[in-house]
Amino acid sequence: MQQNLIVIGLLAGGLGLFLLAVTMITEGLKSATGLVLRNMLSKWTRSQLTVLLQA
Repeated sequence: MQQNLIVIGLLAGGLGLFLLAVTMITEGLKSATGLVLRNMLSKWTRSQLTVLLQA
C-alpha cells in the first residue's frame, strides 16, 4: 500500500514538472518570436500591392 502511494506521488510529481517545462518553453518561444514575427508581418503588409501579390 505504501509503495503504491510512493509510485503515485512520483508519477504526479513527474507529470507536474513536465507540464511546467512545457509551459515555460511555450512562453519562451512566444516572447522570442513575437517581435520578429510582428516585424516580418509589418514588412510584408506595407502596401496593398504587396499583400495582393502574396495572396
